[in-house]
Amino acid sequence: MRFAIGVLVGLWLLPTSVMALDFRGEIGVEHRQFFRTPIYDDARDEQPSIALQGQWFLPWGERSNFDLTVFGRLDAVDSERRRVDLREAKWVYMGDSWDFTAGYALVYWGVVESQRLVDVINQRDPLEDITGNVRLGQPMLHGRYFAGAVTYEAFVMPWFRERPFASSPARLRLPLEVDTGQAEYESSQERRHIDLALRSTFTLGTWDAGLHVFRGTNREPELRLSEGQDFLFPFYEQMTQFGVDIQRTVGSTLWKFEGIYRSPREDSYFAYAAGLEHAFYQVFESNIDVSILLEHNWDERGDDATTPYQNDLFTGVRIVMGDVAGTEALIGVYNDLDYGGRFGRLQASRRFGNNLRGIAEAYWFSPRKEEDAIYPYRREDHIIVGLDYFFEVQHDHYKRATG
Repeated sequence: MRFAIGVLVGLWLLPTSVMALDFRGEIGVEHRQFFRTPIYDDARDEQPSIALQGQWFLPWGERSNFDLTVFGRLDAVDSERRRVDLREAKWVYMGDSWDFTAGYALVYWGVVESQRLVDVINQRDPLEDITGNVRLGQPMLHGRYFAGAVTYEAFVMPWFRERPFASSPARLRLPLEVDTGQAEYESSQERRHIDLALRSTFTLGTWDAGLHVFRGTNREPELRLSEGQDFLFPFYEQMTQFGVDIQRTVGSTLWKFEGIYRSPREDSYFAYAAGLEHAFYQVFESNIDVSILLEHNWDERGDDATTPYQNDLFTGVRIVMGDVAGTEALIGVYNDLDYGGRFGRLQASRRFGNNLRGIAEAYWFSPRKEEDAIYPYRREDHIIVGLDYFFEVQHDHYKRATG
């Protein structure tokens, strides 16, 4: 761990001492505070941490560049969050109507707010965000071809990244410890299985759409009980996934749909997330914009679904203050239409000056039945407050081509 932190700090200092390249650094302090009596006796109510992130950009000739993003966190409670992770380390070449990327990269698909249903390329990082919005870098070869309003993409992923899980004595963990060191795979190639994906996106008038097919290791593991029934271990199966994401703009309303058909080794199933986001601009003749969100999530597996979204209605409000500080907030509530439970989240951020950003988040869980996927988190209501300091270093000799 000390060596990893040393590497991160050394890279962080590199642009000002050795190499002439653009650099963006970020230092953040964060505190999680839990309010209810924990389910497990060893669990802690307070969880402070500090994070470092460095982003480097190095132009490489007239048509290519190298991007590097390294993230590290030191957590006082959860040993799994004491780590350094390579988010991006990619070489990008840009042709006239195509580009090619090689290395660790982040790819985001999807249009809905309540979940990332079609987003299948990168592994999720629940240690940073329990809603699944933060991803781990994925080693890949990625090519894109631009043909007017249509973009074609191909992915080759030669190495798989496992999902991390919280450890004792941290909160937000499952009833039994998940031993990631005991992970099993359906493929005999395990992490070295080569995953493939194709995607096409297009714009037609007020419509934006994407189609994809993925074949490879399921990013969502099945958690199995050990023979001694004293811990869980992940099992990663092979799957084929066909998916579509569609967004249509009609005036101030965005109509959204994501759907997948997934074929693992046993039962295939269909799932979707669909809804709308309607914006009210400059409310009360101010700079404030308010958006109302309404989305329905459904999973054909029903009671056997491995996510909380088997039949849920999401309602939310997004507020953008329109001020120089970039103040914005999102509050959303998931209502389980089968079990009657609720899960809510509040996320807000604001800049202070040119180099500081404050964040505030709140999560609350109210399951009604043990069958509900959020039942293990029934006493895990908590808030997160944080303050990030960020800065940039640019060298005149190496300016981005875009300025």
